[in-house]
Amino acid sequence: CEVNATGMENIPYPGSAILLPFTMADDQTMGDVNLEEQCRLLSEENKKLSIDIASLQLSNRSLVNQNRDEKKKVMDCRLQISDLESRLKTLESTKTELADCQTQSERLRASLDATESKLASTERRATEAESLIRVKDSIIEKQRNFSKELEGQVKILSEETEALKSKCGNLEMNLKEALDRAEECDNLRELLAAKTKLLDDLSKSSDGIGESGLAAANEFFKAQEAKMTEQINELKHTRSELENSLASLASEKELLEEKNLQKETELNELKEKCSSLEAKARKGGHGERSKNDATNARLIGPSLPPWIMEEKKTDPSDLEKLANADPATLRSRVLELESQVHELNQLLTYREDVILRIHEEISKKASRLEAAEVERSSLSAQVSILKRELACLRDDAPRRRGGYPPEIEIEIERLRGKRDREYQRRKRAETEMDELDQENNELKAKIKSLEEQLANIPPPKPPAPQGDPTDKSRIAELQAALSQLRMDNEAKRSELFDLRSRFDEKSAQVDKLAAEVKTKERAVAELSTELSSKISQLEYANKELESVRCRVVRGGSETERWQTDINSVRTTNRFLSAQANELRLKLAGSEKRVENLQKQLMSKLQDSEYAANSEQAPVDNHPLTCPACGEEMRNGVSFADNNHDAYRINHRCLYYGNPKLLSIVLRFPLSLLKNVPTQRFEE
Repeated sequence: CEVNATGMENIPYPGSAILLPFTMADDQTMGDVNLEEQCRLLSEENKKLSIDIASLQLSNRSLVNQNRDEKKKVMDCRLQISDLESRLKTLESTKTELADCQTQSERLRASLDATESKLASTERRATEAESLIRVKDSIIEKQRNFSKELEGQVKILSEETEALKSKCGNLEMNLKEALDRAEECDNLRELLAAKTKLLDDLSKSSDGIGESGLAAANEFFKAQEAKMTEQINELKHTRSELENSLASLASEKELLEEKNLQKETELNELKEKCSSLEAKARKGGHGERSKNDATNARLIGPSLPPWIMEEKKTDPSDLEKLANADPATLRSRVLELESQVHELNQLLTYREDVILRIHEEISKKASRLEAAEVERSSLSAQVSILKRELACLRDDAPRRRGGYPPEIEIEIERLRGKRDREYQRRKRAETEMDELDQENNELKAKIKSLEEQLANIPPPKPPAPQGDPTDKSRIAELQAALSQLRMDNEAKRSELFDLRSRFDEKSAQVDKLAAEVKTKERAVAELSTELSSKISQLEYANKELESVRCRVVRGGSETERWQTDINSVRTTNRFLSAQANELRLKLAGSEKRVENLQKQLMSKLQDSEYAANSEQAPVDNHPLTCPACGEEMRNGVSFADNNHDAYRINHRCLYYGNPKLLSIVLRFPLSLLKNVPTQRFEE
């Protein structure tokens, strides 16, 4: 058996190996063997040939079946080839689509460049927003500190106003006491004038009074002197108390002046801070002034009264007028001051409420800003991630040449379905090819075994008769067809393997491209969403910054108004201090007048005592008796010129109640006492 180039063994005609020995041994047997033996041999050879023919028929049938199977396989291969051709066409169409996708990827690359430029601009805006947020944070911190300082100053001012109220109440009490004392002094003046007149009249009419009358008058004057000394002591005590109160008020005034100086320095510092904050706010803010003024008027409330806005200096003429004014005018002035202080207290309470509301709004803004800072940190992290992804996309862009646009996704899914179907067909074809290979291997093994068996069969001695030439030709044709089919099968198999490799490569490329397209589409979608979110967040941050700037401008105007309020409070404090000084001057004048009156009283009392001591009246040792009732008088006063019936007098009441008055009265003649009314006489 000869091995074919295709790998299949060419089986020769089976009768050829038997006919050759038969022809060679024909000449030998013709002469040696007789006819009977030849017939026997021929019959045996015929039997063998019949057996061989049957075996050949069986082999022919098997070969026909194999030919049918090979034809079926060839048809399947042709179908597979047609499928592969259709696949090649689809691959060509995919190539064209890939070219379109490359153009679209170039467009996407251009769009990516535009998005990169937008990202750069957004990064710049983000850096600007970060700087603005930092400035905003610093402004908010400064505003918080400023508001805290203002709260402390407002509390201090409220305490000072309460202290001033208490001091005003004390001053009012002192004024009332001083006015009462002044009225008492006026009454004392009137009494002194009346008594001086009486003394003058008595001195004129004291020629007929004796020593007893002078002694009684002396005792009366001593009692009056004791009363006056008591009143003077009380006045001195009140004067010492007033001096102590004035000293305490002076010390408090000094403390208040020191506090005012400290507050002025603090206010100057606050003015500088406010000016710096206003400058920063004017640099960063673009709000309208009118809206801010309206909102400020809505927040701050009613304006200050005109008497505070008008900072007038105190004139000395006004002080003199107040010094010479009546107590009623002073009281009206004090009531006006109380009403002004009440208005200031109302304004302070309203401003405190406004400050509390401002603090609440600032705390809300601070919480919003903290949330914005958290969002900004998350946005910065997302921006860094986007930067990294953009760097990766830039590095991978020249290799991938962009990705698929969203319009090709449907076509890619259709191609994926086709690819799956073709992959299933390819799997089935591979399984069929594996089965064919197994069958071929089995057939090869059987043929080898048959060839080995034929090689081991000994050649028959009797010559075989000549076979049918038609069978030989048919067998040769079948062998040639089989060899040709095997050659075609091997060629188609090689083509199939090539197509498989190419299909695998193309499918892998398509999968890679689809994965890249999906990743790029996802990245582009994420970038677009993140860009939109960042733009919205930046717009929100800009709006917040504008609102904060407007708020800062409002805070500047509010600080200006608060400063005007503080100036008004200062003016009120100055006015109250001026009034206190005026009251002090009045008290000093009243004290001087009281001292002068005391001196006059002392001088008059001394003169009266000197006159009483100089007039030494003779005193009898016998007791005196009243001319009316005859009772005994113990002071040695005679009733020589008294008309007891004309002017009845109860000497017991006068004597036991006030002996000095009795001694004074007994000095006067009854002619003078008749014209005096009873109330005046009792006085």
